Amino acid sequence: SAMAEVVDMSGADFGILWKGSAASTTSMLCPHASSLAQSTLRSGAEDRHLLASMYVARSAAVTFPPGVGLPGTVWVGRQPLYFSDIVSAAAHDGTPVAFIRSADAERCDVRSALFMPFGRG
Repeated sequence: SAMAEVVDMSGADFGILWKGSAASTTSMLCPHASSLAQSTLRSGAEDRHLLASMYVARSAAVTFPPGVGLPGTVWVGRQPLYFSDIVSAAAHDGTPVAFIRSADAERCDVRSALFMPFGRG
């Protein structure tokens, strides 16, 4: 898929695409698709694969209203956000909005994050 290619070319361990839910009376952002990088499937990368899989699975149960959390804020603001170390930024109140999933990110060793709006908000 195109998403898998972007994840692999970026050097990321995984990607999650959030999409507005038409089924909701209030437009909620829901995980729409995810992709694990091929590099996490290689021998010696089993820990990275497991941690990335855990974070993706935990994210599948989360939804965001517009303007809430990092996905909701990017969706409304239409501006990308990048963090080279998101857990440290969240711990030191350096994020412009609350990083609601920071505990999961820390447990799953998620460090950098890119939030980019696509489509209509």
